Amino acid sequence: MDRLKIVRDPKTLRAISELHTLCFRDDHFQIYAAHPQIFGNIYTLTLNKTLLGYTIYGQVWLPDSSDAYISSIAIHPQHRKHGWGLKMLNAILTDLSGIRPDCPAVYADIRQSNIAS
Repeated sequence: MDRLKIVRDPKTLRAISELHTLCFRDDHFQIYAAHPQIFGNIYTLTLNKTLLGYTIYGQVWLPDSSDAYISSIAIHPQHRKHGWGLKMLNAILTDLSGIRPDCPAVYADIRQSNIAS
């Protein structure tokens, strides 16, 4: 697994937007991408230059909070059930512990329809 990499380039953002629509059947990714200060930075999960998934996470936007929030984790349907989501979650938690060793909690919303999560 390649390391999680922060995303800024338009070509990768388009690929993530397409993956988001495939995974979640909505077009809300543009909102996330436009407001990293609220939703967190966007990172990709790749294997041999193939986009397997993406995540958006960062510090909670509340003024005095040191908590973190995972806005989204998405794995391409063809790459699910191989442990990539768990590997991505572990990478996020490792990254957050390096950035925010005093982070007391990490929050996430899970869609009711996402039974696997």
